[in-house]
Amino acid sequence: MFKFGDLTREIHRRSLWQVLGAYLAVGWIALQVIEVLMGTIGLPAWVPVVTLIILLFGLPIVLATAFIQEGFRRRSESRDSDADPWGQAGEPEAAARPGEGPDHAAVREEAAHHKLFTWRNALVAGVMAFALMGAGTAAYMAMRSMGIGPAGTLVAKGVLAQRAPIVLADFQSSSGDQQLARVATEAIRVDLSRSEVVRLVEPSYVREALGRMQRPADARLDLELATELAVREGITAVIGGEINQAGRGFVLTGQVVAADGGDVLVSERTSAADSSKIISAIDKLSKRLRERMGESLKKTNTDEPLERVTTPSLEALRKYSQAVEAVEKDGDDARGIALLEEAVALDTSFAMAYRKLGVVYGNLQQQRARQVEVLTKAYNHSDRLTERERYLTSASYYMTVVNDQSRAISAYESLLELDPDEDRALNNLGVIYSQIGDHPRAEEYYRRSIEKDSTDVLPYGNAAIEQMAQGQIVEARATVAEGLRRAPGHVSLTQVKANLESLDGDYEAAEATFAGLAESQRGNPFAVLAAQGGLASVAVLQGQLSRAEDIAGQVVGTLERTGATAQLYNTITGVAQVELAVLGDTASALSRIEQLQERYPLDELDPLDRPYLALAVAFATAGEPDRALAILAEYEREIPTEVRPFFDQIFAEVARAAVAQAEGRYEEALGIFRSVDNAGCDVCFMPSIAQTLELAGQPDSALAVYQEYVDTPWPFKLQFDQVFLPVAYERLGQLYDERGELDRAVEYYAKFTELWASADPVLQARVQAAQSRLQAILDQRG
Repeated sequence: MFKFGDLTREIHRRSLWQVLGAYLAVGWIALQVIEVLMGTIGLPAWVPVVTLIILLFGLPIVLATAFIQEGFRRRSESRDSDADPWGQAGEPEAAARPGEGPDHAAVREEAAHHKLFTWRNALVAGVMAFALMGAGTAAYMAMRSMGIGPAGTLVAKGVLAQRAPIVLADFQSSSGDQQLARVATEAIRVDLSRSEVVRLVEPSYVREALGRMQRPADARLDLELATELAVREGITAVIGGEINQAGRGFVLTGQVVAADGGDVLVSERTSAADSSKIISAIDKLSKRLRERMGESLKKTNTDEPLERVTTPSLEALRKYSQAVEAVEKDGDDARGIALLEEAVALDTSFAMAYRKLGVVYGNLQQQRARQVEVLTKAYNHSDRLTERERYLTSASYYMTVVNDQSRAISAYESLLELDPDEDRALNNLGVIYSQIGDHPRAEEYYRRSIEKDSTDVLPYGNAAIEQMAQGQIVEARATVAEGLRRAPGHVSLTQVKANLESLDGDYEAAEATFAGLAESQRGNPFAVLAAQGGLASVAVLQGQLSRAEDIAGQVVGTLERTGATAQLYNTITGVAQVELAVLGDTASALSRIEQLQERYPLDELDPLDRPYLALAVAFATAGEPDRALAILAEYEREIPTEVRPFFDQIFAEVARAAVAQAEGRYEEALGIFRSVDNAGCDVCFMPSIAQTLELAGQPDSALAVYQEYVDTPWPFKLQFDQVFLPVAYERLGQLYDERGELDRAVEYYAKFTELWASADPVLQARVQAAQSRLQAILDQRG
């Protein structure tokens, strides 16, 4: 059984150096235990500091006690030795009295010290110090959790709701260094994005909210404007701050401000000795704000510091911050890409910048080779990311680079276990299930994302697409309308709106929507190119090929100026496919492609950027199966299986079916079209199947497919409708006419002539033939 006296006697037997070593070892163990407890039960950040202070104050006491006790023990042993040098027992020495001998004062002082600096006193003092610290810690944590006094958090006090949306205002700088202020804002955003207490309002939502306030989308969101925005949008609080230079150093302040009334709920301050210490200072400031709002101390203690989740390079972080602002606030993807490229050049292990760069390229469907490269680098440097960001990075890598959908799903599900409110994981799971054709499940994830964060409008457009894929057109219109109500003019939502209008047959409205998008996004080349593509498709659909070619010429000019050769190939092959499908002009289509190859040889492109499959389909459709097979063989040699995009597997089969059709192997072509995984896109292969059936001499089967095509709604069907819907209407009229089903023939002759009423002169002969036959049937029937 442990006895306090036994411990003191054991210590008394030890030398000064043994006691010092034991004290340092115990102190180190205590600090390690405290560190573990901070991560497991969430002790306050000041506990290790107080522990270290107690240990430092205790060190001189322990040394003094050891010194005095050891000296007393040695003198006692010396007196024993003098009295009996041979080790024989004798009578104890009589105690000294005052006045007895010249050194009686020293003896008395030694006795006093001996009574004060005892091991019992030292141990009792240490136990009491740690007991007081423990009691103080327990009281602090209790007050914090119950919202009592200055230790109480905003969530515990009921000022903020758990997971409440909150606006992050742009940090200010009295010295006028706006770049440094943007860096501070973005670094705070990175850290606050890890919070389990609040959810930062997305920059895209802020931009659209500013539009509703009739403010410029690029207006600087200072604390005053952010507070006004929060009040208008029903958001409880705003976070703002300042970063100011003081000599060579910097002072950073952060505040949580109530939107209604402007009261400062929390204010924190920290400093940085110089610019190299700014990131760590921001990390400290952010953690204090999170703690005061109600973040679990366990969570803030275990989060990795910003130096690891961002970059040790302040200049790289500047570039990254500007890029995020350009992409998410200004919608300027081109500038964002340029800034991110500069950031990763400054810090070649900047995982967050690599990941962001890959995401932007992926959203734009641009530069496949660079996308693979940067996402791979982000994955390889994922030790620099937070746990949340590691899951996001891994999922993007599995989904985009190595085409492993199951591992991507697993990563996103792990992220949802970590944070069930992670709307990006919900949205991206929807993307994966959409790709594999599970549209109900994809819609479910998009809906969950909207429920978790209705301020993020991207899932609205995605949910509408899944509803369109399920034939729920009314519901899709309502979803798009709600998204545009929250974010007027949103690029992707506007594109979905135009495609819905096209699906309804309201081509005038679709054209106006695409034109409005191109006008409103003049500073965003990628959005303008998408809008121009939509305008060209509507023109082709209505037989206005000259106008479509003029628009395509504008697109080609933009792509040539920007050096986007891969996208240039896709555009030119698309124009060639229109010539083949609508005009049947094989010579012109082949000439376009050959001139393109001469001007921009394929071998000058990275293999991952070469449009092998689009070229193979174009050559096969133009009656050049040997050239198509050569392209496919090169594709197989140059592109490793593990980095082929998800849809390439489908498109490669389409190319092989097109070759079989060109070589007259119609049944084989039909077998490929019917067996290949269409990823849930029921209309995608219908045009090819119908045309192959006609070539195979099966008109009744072809009629059934034509009819199914025109009756089936599909998101972004415009890309198929532009060349196939007029053909379907024309052939349905003719086929029903041949079968004697004149009512149906009249219906589709009328639709065809109405669709191509303003078609180019080169197409008017077909329109007049349909019109003549329509009139003849009507005259015949009286």
